[in-house]
Amino acid sequence: MDFNLSGGTQIMGFISPFDTNDTYAVIDPLYGIGGFRNVSDLTELNAIPNERRRAGMVVGVSGGTEYYKLKDVTWSGTTNDWGIFQTTTSGGTDNGIYGASFQDLYNLRGNEVPLSESINETIENINKSLWDKSVAVYFDNRYYIAVPLDYTDRSGNSVTATGNNAVLVYNFLNKAWESIDTIGQTSLEGNSINFEIQNMIVAGEGSNRGVYVVNSLGGVHRLEGSTNDVDLVITQVGQSVQNVTIESEITSRLYNAGTIDRKKWNSFEIQCQSSDELSSNFTIQGITENIDNLKTIGTLSSFNNGSNLVAGEDISIRGRIGNLRGYGFQFKISPTAGRPKIKIIKASGASTFKSTESAI
Repeated sequence: MDFNLSGGTQIMGFISPFDTNDTYAVIDPLYGIGGFRNVSDLTELNAIPNERRRAGMVVGVSGGTEYYKLKDVTWSGTTNDWGIFQTTTSGGTDNGIYGASFQDLYNLRGNEVPLSESINETIENINKSLWDKSVAVYFDNRYYIAVPLDYTDRSGNSVTATGNNAVLVYNFLNKAWESIDTIGQTSLEGNSINFEIQNMIVAGEGSNRGVYVVNSLGGVHRLEGSTNDVDLVITQVGQSVQNVTIESEITSRLYNAGTIDRKKWNSFEIQCQSSDELSSNFTIQGITENIDNLKTIGTLSSFNNGSNLVAGEDISIRGRIGNLRGYGFQFKISPTAGRPKIKIIKASGASTFKSTESAI
């Protein structure tokens, strides 16, 4: 007897993989609960049944040009709520990972927390009227994203973006955001600088291979092309190269030793290296949270017999923090000479008294 079956088969319970080694999808996202999916328009978005909705799910609309995140029972169309602002990308592949789009960064993480969570304050300052101009590339285990950022510079001046004026760098090896880069507003020659990035490409052969940016005038500049302490840029047609001082600082993550106990932070170690071009020095500050405190620990030179670290040399410095008490501790390192490279940072401490007094 010949017969045909049509339609689906109803089953009880959820469909799940056979074992933890099963990497294949067990259900089309269209029929699953939550997760990431794409729909054709807002009508289809709003038609997703309540039974298939889950707070935190993200839906791409119109072929992935718009994104909506479900917050409780409402859809939020503010793209930077999820940390997505990348719409254009260029560049090839490296180690099998493709520079595609920022939602792919989310998928690589493999959970419902966006990769941008740790730099959410920066994400919130991306200019919403210009975010669609953002561009990105993947190179050397890093994801470079050029964005229009409104920020306050180290001199206290407010900067309002008119184009992509900042580069966010995510390091896949460290699984962390490595840098938030901007270019100074005034050159050493006294000229105003307005460097905006229209495109990013991976190009070059051998030692010249790297990330290149195209500015609003069509000029091509290489990112991280030198290890000295100035940016070399041209922002006007016929203009000579302008030297812009690189002002930088490093703020480490907050160390808490995996407990909510208050600790007594007593010592540190920093391994660092000068660039091949310049000797280096930096100040070291310690920041505690609950109890909130900021303490200047010293300088690189103060732990190096009063001298800057010579070009091309590396060093491991150790010292006392001074028994600062707090739930968490983080470093703030501000270079005062050269372009020092920080390799390892370590803070040591121990749980302190079990006081019932509040700490702020």
